[in-house]
Parts: sequence; C-alpha cells; structure tokens
Amino acid sequence: MKYFLDTNIISYLLKGSLNVKQKITDLIMNGHTVHIPVVAYYESKRGLLSSSASKKTFYFAMVYSSLWNY
Repeated sequence: MKYFLDTNIISYLLKGSLNVKQKITDLIMNGHTVHIPVVAYYESKRGLLSSSASKKTFYFAMVYSSLWNY
C-alpha cells in the first residue's frame, strides 16, 4: 500500500515526533511505500527556507532522499 505524507506530518517529523518516526518506520518495514507529494515537499521546503532553519532543512533533505530508496 502507498502512503502519502501531508505537510502537517512532515512538520511533526521535522520536530522530532517519535510517534511519527515510528509509524513511518513500521510502514516501511512492513513493505509499504511512503511518499511526499510535490505540493507538501514545496510547502515544507519553502517554510524551512523562509525561517532559515538550516539543520531542519538538511534533515528534510535526508528524509526526502531516503524515501526515494524504498
């Protein structure tokens, strides 16, 4: 099954929500695919760039690129 993350879930993930991280990890480990839609990607990226959150921007890039491997 495919799951798509919305902007709110991405925000929780970037804030370090252990529940969200665990749920996404469980989905991937159980063979599901997790995607970030283009709109959610750009909303998240724009918010990070406008707030100059360099650490979160780097983390977002790492999360986004790791989802491409699944």
